[in-house]
Amino acid sequence: MRHLLTLFTAAALMAGCASPDDERDAAGPQRFNVGGFMFSGSSDEQHWARFERNVREQARDTLEPVMLVRGEAGPEETMLSELRRGRRIQVGGGSFQGLATIVPEIAVVSAPFLFESTEEVDFVFDEYLFEPFSELFAAQGLVVLQYTDIGWVNLYAQKPILEPSDARGYPMRAASSLAALHFTESIGADSKSLPFTDIVPSLQTGLIRGGATSTTMYTYGGVMSEARHFSLSRHSYDKGFILANARWFAGLGPHEQEVLRTAFGGHDVVREVTRRMVAETLDGLPDRGIEVHEWTDEQRARWVEQAWPQHERLIRRVGGRAQEIYDLIIEGKQEFQRRQAAAEAA
Repeated sequence: MRHLLTLFTAAALMAGCASPDDERDAAGPQRFNVGGFMFSGSSDEQHWARFERNVREQARDTLEPVMLVRGEAGPEETMLSELRRGRRIQVGGGSFQGLATIVPEIAVVSAPFLFESTEEVDFVFDEYLFEPFSELFAAQGLVVLQYTDIGWVNLYAQKPILEPSDARGYPMRAASSLAALHFTESIGADSKSLPFTDIVPSLQTGLIRGGATSTTMYTYGGVMSEARHFSLSRHSYDKGFILANARWFAGLGPHEQEVLRTAFGGHDVVREVTRRMVAETLDGLPDRGIEVHEWTDEQRARWVEQAWPQHERLIRRVGGRAQEIYDLIIEGKQEFQRRQAAAEAA
């Protein structure tokens, strides 16, 4: 019933939101709808508040954002579909897991244990992946404005998950993306594909007993209330994109386009705020009765040994330009390691 009420509420809100065509001939600033999903108190709340403030201050009264960033635009898949059409949503932010439904190649970035540090993640994304993903989204009628930052994906469960054998046969939730499904299948878990809104009731009924998500979603999404063990697997790094409908964006003037490209705050600002708040949230989990498990180097090595041979299978499942994206990631990792070694030797 709650799910139906949410859908009806979202539909009513969407019906009351004017499309850009409705506003184009109206006097005053052009209204546009911004779709997204955030939790109160999370770093995303700060980022979207900054976006709205910057647009209003810098657009010289030519743009008026209507912020539908608390889920009013419906589930992520629905919001992204509306963004591609450009009628009800003109700018939106989505996670890699949701965006993989539009650009499947994103799933390759979430291959388990692909990255070793946030510094490596930042280097590879900035230097090797921004342009090819911009091309892939352009082919779907979307303009990439910038990355967002979510953080490492970890394992939650109703028991400690320390070794690959702990997950074998264990009923675990997987998101709808190929990367998430591939990960739970590759570790031998009893994989259940469920939307995020079904996690808590499924944990309560025993349909699932664990899964994988970011620290923010685990804490603010209510998952920790039913799964009190949080293993810092750091098996993938989740980001997202801020996107604009390409047809709508092309109709804006150069100044308005530049405002939208920078309004969210830029990569460095978003990373600093998100990572600081995620670290504070993680530090506070034990005080809230959560058992946080840090793997040893030996334990992590056993997970990596099992995961890496499965990357090729994920690439085949994704198809498209997946192999090209994966090769770019490996090239970026190697260049990062070369630069790091040179800096240490200097």
